[in-house]
Amino acid sequence: MTVRAVAAALVLGLAAAGQAHAGCLPLTDDRDPPLSRVDQRALTRSVAGAREAFTQIESFAETQPTWRGQTPAFPADAPITLELHVVGSFGAVHTSVLAWREAAGAWRVARADANYHAPPPPPSPPPPHNWPADQEWTPPTYPDTRFREARGAIAPDTAAAIETLLNDRCRTREPAITPAFVPLRGGEAVSCFDGPLYRLIVRRRGQVSERISQSCQARWRNGQLLSTIDTLQPEAD
Repeated sequence: MTVRAVAAALVLGLAAAGQAHAGCLPLTDDRDPPLSRVDQRALTRSVAGAREAFTQIESFAETQPTWRGQTPAFPADAPITLELHVVGSFGAVHTSVLAWREAAGAWRVARADANYHAPPPPPSPPPPHNWPADQEWTPPTYPDTRFREARGAIAPDTAAAIETLLNDRCRTREPAITPAFVPLRGGEAVSCFDGPLYRLIVRRRGQVSERISQSCQARWRNGQLLSTIDTLQPEAD
């Protein structure tokens, strides 16, 4: 996405948000400033200046694999799919979450978590010095805790929360792109440092895909959706 396209998307999103949020329920996270206080022009410049952060997560997801095997594929008949990538501070942690609603209505998830700063498993030890020479030595193996994968069903109450957020008209009118630095009217600002980068693609059959990018901190209802998906843990089938 070009800087001009990013800026246009942000301005349109904030304009719509300012018109729509009058009738919305208040946000519960005190760190989230009211959208009516956001300085739209300054925020547009902030997004343009932070374009490298948004392109970084796109390239990181392609060059730094999270899945140890083949990336799971969405079912062809899934009416809704969610593809979330989260890159932690300095690229140390990378999470990929794929969630989808099956044609029958149930939700499922596959997630992979990679910690590239964690130590590799230790090498297998040699046999003890008194191990009988005529017996085969089977050394112990240690799991590679740098990489974890899990797949399974999504709990019904969590699935309902996801659908509520997906269909929330207030959320869909929020800015799709939010940088770490959010300038407010009157010269104030809210910001954070050293946080994750989020990129979510929402695909609905027959509709235009929705792309959400947030930097450093998940904000507003889009942030609630990002956090809900990021923390999904599959249930045992």
